[in-house]
Amino acid sequence: MSTSTVRGAKKIDVWRSLLSKSSGPLREAFRRTYGDEPSVLDHKQQKTLTVLEAFAAAFDEPAGCDAEVLVVRSCGRVNLMGMHVDHRGGFVNPVAFGDVIVIAQRRDDDRVILKNYEPERFGDRSFTIHDELPVGEKIDDWDRWTQANLERLRSEGLMGDWSNYIKSAVLYLQHIHTRDDGTFDPALRGMNLMVYGTLPVSAGLSSSSSIVVGAMQACRRINDIHMDDMATVEACRLAEWFVGTRGGGGDHAAIQFGRRDCVTHIGAFPVSVDWVPFPPEYRIVLANSLQMAEKSAGARDMFNQRVAAYVFGLLMIRKNFPQYAEHLGQLRDLNPGILGVDDAQVVRMLRSLPERARRDQILQTLDDQVELVRHTFGSHAEPADGYDIRQVCMFGVAECMRAEMAVDLLRAGDIEGFGELLNISHDGDRVTRLDHGKRVAVLNRYGDEKLDALVVDLTSGDEVRRARARLHRQPGGYNVSIEALDARCRGGPTCRRRSGRGRGGYRRGRPGRGVDRGVRTVVLRPSRARAGCPDYPASGRGVRHRDRIGSVGGFGRVIGICGFFVANSSDPIARPISATCRCKNRAYGESRQVQSLLTGTETTNVDAGKDPFARMPKQPTRSHETRSPS
Repeated sequence: MSTSTVRGAKKIDVWRSLLSKSSGPLREAFRRTYGDEPSVLDHKQQKTLTVLEAFAAAFDEPAGCDAEVLVVRSCGRVNLMGMHVDHRGGFVNPVAFGDVIVIAQRRDDDRVILKNYEPERFGDRSFTIHDELPVGEKIDDWDRWTQANLERLRSEGLMGDWSNYIKSAVLYLQHIHTRDDGTFDPALRGMNLMVYGTLPVSAGLSSSSSIVVGAMQACRRINDIHMDDMATVEACRLAEWFVGTRGGGGDHAAIQFGRRDCVTHIGAFPVSVDWVPFPPEYRIVLANSLQMAEKSAGARDMFNQRVAAYVFGLLMIRKNFPQYAEHLGQLRDLNPGILGVDDAQVVRMLRSLPERARRDQILQTLDDQVELVRHTFGSHAEPADGYDIRQVCMFGVAECMRAEMAVDLLRAGDIEGFGELLNISHDGDRVTRLDHGKRVAVLNRYGDEKLDALVVDLTSGDEVRRARARLHRQPGGYNVSIEALDARCRGGPTCRRRSGRGRGGYRRGRPGRGVDRGVRTVVLRPSRARAGCPDYPASGRGVRHRDRIGSVGGFGRVIGICGFFVANSSDPIARPISATCRCKNRAYGESRQVQSLLTGTETTNVDAGKDPFARMPKQPTRSHETRSPS
């Protein structure tokens, strides 16, 4: 292995010594990252040391050797508002949490050898950079090349393999450092890598993007490639297209730019970043449904079908309303403030879209955009019932507006208004609802009559009707939740007014009259709880929630297969085990802050795959529509 100096790399024995100390510069770096609690710092240092020892054993590096390694850290994220819109130019509002640790050692060749701390779950892999990229030519269109490359991954049985997220970062970094004649400039060195993470896999918490960011940072350092933070986010966004999805860069930006006790307000095209303090009297609590969001071909197809509906909808609106076309660069631009129109006009523009359309109908409608349309088709299988263009675009337009409004509400300390938006957004993802005690499917259709009624209300002059019909109050229909969370994530105490329905619906507490209604949540595993370590949400027991001071009881939102709640920190559900943790996404010493998410007071183990709410105390079986107000 190469012994050339890599910025930030240290000999393994030096790392061992530093990680064993309870003082000094590395301890200070951990303190800036995780806070002041000694037990948390000890645990984190010991875990990092354990991963380092696993690396040394896996790559046969004996004590006293001269091998130098990097220790790079990344994290996951929870997006509070701005779901499914970062790739359409919309804002996202994430907080970040968790650990992904990458131990990296420079090689003399261009081979990348991958090992995981959990080899029984994620087997050893390796690849050679020059074998993965075209020979003698530069890729002229990364989008098209990665789309075509999926067939090779399928044939090799590597679709969805964990190694693809490492490959995506390394290969894209080499791609952007390739001359037009295909010569690598520079030719990247390979790496020995060990990866460890605490994030729940396939839980919608960006465990995949955290690996992409960690691998990108390691590869940059190993090869002494300098990129600023914005360029790194953009590189990670495009790199992850290698795995087959066509998402945006919001997740990568959340990992790169997170700060302690703040929501990171991130825009796209171009990337912009701002930070909004999260109200200190509230905590965010994750609930894990234990259902994995499998990244199979079918799941990728569904994701890319929704993205395609956005693409086709915007193209159709540009064609139907040419007077606005020059202002409609992204779906986020279908906004009254940008176009200089009222909400009613935007609703009329959305009404011009088909509720649902087959591929032949889309080609006929967009006959001047055939090449782009066919290219978009190539990222996914054709949906059996066609593309739900209108309801998906309604969700996207409204969610872009909600994502901008949310930060203003947080700055103003208006958690009730924030919770109302949260629930409306949540309803746009809903797939089931409670109807007379039974779960029924939710389609979120937006027929002509429904949109005509919105226009009538918006132009009525009646302030109540106008407020109800405003665009940001329309959930739309993205429909990617799961029934387990629709059924299980319920809000706080009974109240005099509900904002939104179901799925952890937000409720405003009646002053001084809190009533138990069983906020369901998942808290830390006992081993982590005893250590005071906010590692990850696991199977666990629900915690009863009582609104004792008449403040906001709680509201919720589904993210992937996890849900989250916001609860008053004085309530038992929000009593912190470890109040905050910070996330660092580059080599130790270059820190980025994040908000801790995990809090709780009770824990119990439930076997993986079982209902994590099965041991909940029984609650009254009343629907939200029929619940007593007192």
